[in-house]
Parts: sequence; structure tokens; C-alpha cells
Amino acid sequence: MNYLIPVLAFLVSYLFASFPSGVVIGKVFYGKDVRQFGSGGTGMTNVYRTLGIKAALAVFVLDLSKGILPVLLTYQAAFVWTSVGVEVLFLGQFAIFLSG
Repeated sequence: MNYLIPVLAFLVSYLFASFPSGVVIGKVFYGKDVRQFGSGGTGMTNVYRTLGIKAALAVFVLDLSKGILPVLLTYQAAFVWTSVGVEVLFLGQFAIFLSG
């Protein structure tokens, strides 16, 4: 049963990392898809250039929580939390919510 912990931690961290904060903030609150403007990225910098400081701060907080929450959720399994932090950093580049 212990082998399931790293697998579940991996899947949860991937889902957290895949959440496109910039796209959601842009579409929900501003009616714009930030991928169509500026650099075409979904991160805080492009959101700042496209939508302004308030939207950029919201994206910053959401992106920061996307990195912290999976690590905190897996803190009890000491060997897992470091790998989860690394996964969140790298797997965000392959977001399933933006594929297609």
C-alpha cells in the first residue's frame, strides 16, 4: 500500500501544476485569453503586460499556492515531498488543461 503514496502524490502535483491560473483569471474576470496577447504565455509576466497589476498579483498568488500546496499535502511522507516540489516545477510545462 505504501507504493501508492508516491504515485498519488505525483498525480496530485501534476494536476496542481497543470492548472492554468493566468488563463482562468484572464477569461473569467477580463474576458480575454492571455495566450493571444504579448508573449503568448500564461504566466504572471504576460498577465501583467496584458491585464495589469491586479490580475498579475492574483496569478502570482495562485501560482505560488500551486507549488506550496502539493508539498504541504505530502509533508508527512518525507521522501515524497521533495520530489513533488520538483515535479510541480517541471510538469507545469506539460499542462493537461491547456492541451488541444
